[in-house]
Amino acid sequence: MVATVCALTAPAFAQEFGEYDAESYPKQLTKRPLLLAASMFEVRFGGASNFVADADTDRFNSKIDFSYGLGTRFQVGAESDLAAFPTDEFAVGELGVFAEYSLVPTISGRFGGFMIAPRDPVADDLSAKFGVRATLPMKFLLGKSMALFANSSFALLDGDSYVELPIGLQLQAFSALAFIVDTGIETRNFEFTDNDTEDTWNMPFGVGASLSFTRKIDFTLAFRFTDVANDTDDRWLLAFFSFRG
Repeated sequence: MVATVCALTAPAFAQEFGEYDAESYPKQLTKRPLLLAASMFEVRFGGASNFVADADTDRFNSKIDFSYGLGTRFQVGAESDLAAFPTDEFAVGELGVFAEYSLVPTISGRFGGFMIAPRDPVADDLSAKFGVRATLPMKFLLGKSMALFANSSFALLDGDSYVELPIGLQLQAFSALAFIVDTGIETRNFEFTDNDTEDTWNMPFGVGASLSFTRKIDFTLAFRFTDVANDTDDRWLLAFFSFRG
């Protein structure tokens, strides 16, 4: 099924995103390709807070990502996710690096390494764990104002395997504004346990909007449930800017 969709969609997608550089990079979110142009960079920074949830303590996570295009079919990057507030619960959600190669215009392959350092509540310190991740980003145009995207990944971390199967839609209202809806499945060790002591799978759900001031500057605001399938009440408001050059 995926192969059929790729075969039907790739020619149109390739034509829409044939030759471009930093100056011709599409302003519309739905028309942007998976990879940056050669010698083009992107910096994305912002944060997320759970103050919209019924939580005991308001938390704030900071996020800074960087990507750089090394030719028309290759890019590298770094990602970070830090639990910055409250300061006495500082933890590293993720620090990672990756390399990504365009397989076809609609699909690329990404491979990288990452580190997490959760806070041990008993010892009150951080314990670093290292992992690797393979990802298959995809994006398919569905007409002139809609795009389907997915970012399936498989990771190995500290003896456990993690699979994420996200999928979503980008809806272009007009050239400067797009709406985003996404969901998916996340599981550890291919298990689907849900009880009072352990959850091994999640179904996140999010909605958001991306405002493009220019083809080089965006602002994104999103509301996200980390799990709508199990008995959780974890909700986050995310906001970040993106700069390209």
